Amino acid sequence: MADDSEATPDTDDTVDDERAADSTGRRLLGALVAMYVLAGGGLLYAASQPWQRVTVSRGDPLPDVVKVLNGGTLVPMLTALGVLSLAAVVALLATRTWGRRLVAVVVLAAAVVTGYLAVQALTASQAERVQAAEQLSESLTEQAAPQVSSLAIVAGFAGIALAVLASLALLVVGSRIPAMGAKYERPDAAATREGGGHTAERDRWNALDRGEDPTE
Repeated sequence: MADDSEATPDTDDTVDDERAADSTGRRLLGALVAMYVLAGGGLLYAASQPWQRVTVSRGDPLPDVVKVLNGGTLVPMLTALGVLSLAAVVALLATRTWGRRLVAVVVLAAAVVTGYLAVQALTASQAERVQAAEQLSESLTEQAAPQVSSLAIVAGFAGIALAVLASLALLVVGSRIPAMGAKYERPDAAATREGGGHTAERDRWNALDRGEDPTE
């Protein structure tokens, strides 16, 4: 006589499928977390480094001055997007399907706007650069003015691209990623807990039917 507790082939296949899906979901989660962390770090680094040097003529007999604009000064959305990308990591771990879609849409929209503003700032005319420098930057001597960091500009656009790619990927595969808490439980454990709750409830009602006080 066959043992009823022995797993059937269908049960084994189901468990294997669940484990494979869970493993895939964890890999996707790790990849998305890494992308958002790299995006946030690159954007915050880019925001702190000089992107433009502008020479402002003050007319004779005053000497010209050099003004330097950091990425975060030139494009304030760089800093905001960097913080938002890091915050998306926490939201990704704490939310589920609809929450993740909302996070993805918000970060994606912010990344697109940031990219547009960054391109606009770098392609501005000399007159527009001087005007922006006079409004946003302090005067420096030629010797004290730092050089433009090409690496920071590359890091800024790489961070924007990563934020866009991570958000698009989250929109597509977000439902396949496990959430913290309940989604990490085994299905049989959740069912056992639920069944135990129903049993306890029935016991209380049976006690009341017998005229007993279940709270004693």
